[in-house]
Amino acid sequence: MEILYVMVFISLTVSFGFLALFFWAVDNDQMNSLDSVSYSILEDQNNTKGNDDE
Repeated sequence: MEILYVMVFISLTVSFGFLALFFWAVDNDQMNSLDSVSYSILEDQNNTKGNDDE
C-alpha cells in the first residue's frame, strides 16, 4: 500500500513539472508562429553547397 503513495507523489510531481514547462514555453513565446516552420521546407534555398545550377 505504501508504494501507491509513492507512485501518486511521483506522478503528481512529473505532471506539475510538465505543466510548469508548458507555461514557461508559452510565457517565453516559444509557441508563436507555428505555421512558419512547416512552410520553411517549401522555400527555395540557393545558399547550399554543391549546387550545380551555378
